Amino acid sequence: MVFCTIRTKRFRSPCHLLICATCVADLLHVCGQFPFCVHLFGNLTSSQAQCFYILSIPIVGFTTGGPLILSMGIDRLIAVKFPTKSILVTVGFVLLGWVTTTTANTLSYSITDDLFTIQLIQMYAGITVNFAAASNVFVFYAINSEYRSVIKSMFGIRIKGGMIFEPSSTQTVTKVVPRSVSQPNVVFEKTPAAARRMTVV
Repeated sequence: MVFCTIRTKRFRSPCHLLICATCVADLLHVCGQFPFCVHLFGNLTSSQAQCFYILSIPIVGFTTGGPLILSMGIDRLIAVKFPTKSILVTVGFVLLGWVTTTTANTLSYSITDDLFTIQLIQMYAGITVNFAAASNVFVFYAINSEYRSVIKSMFGIRIKGGMIFEPSSTQTVTKVVPRSVSQPNVVFEKTPAAARRMTVV
């Protein structure tokens, strides 16, 4: 998602930059898996102070990711009144991931007193959060034709008939039909309200 924003000038609008910032926050958050794997498979332990410094960057990622995706949802709510498609699915993944992880972490102390079992519960409960962080590219690829086109081009996949672009909420779409012998030029113009309904972000 970050590469798509960097490579494509069309993705320099405030909404696309907000999406990119959310993905960067998720990226920083997921970086915490590297020290976790080193400690897990190396059977290592760290003090609370060492853990704090090691995970300072992932902590910045997950504490900024929530407000960013909230801002993105508010932005789309204002733009199209009822956020649908990509933003609804993305927010759904994030909410499901955090609710599941937080609930499991909280209940782990009530289920058992064994610290190792508690650690295992909390470790596997984090899968849903990481799934939500990694789902952005798949969700936007499946739903948004612009991101799909750019991602395909990044992997060298040619697109038949060129790229498909969705109109933004502030654009009007005008289509001119070539004149035949017996017909004049016909111009179809969509209003901003109709264009707003077609917006996909």
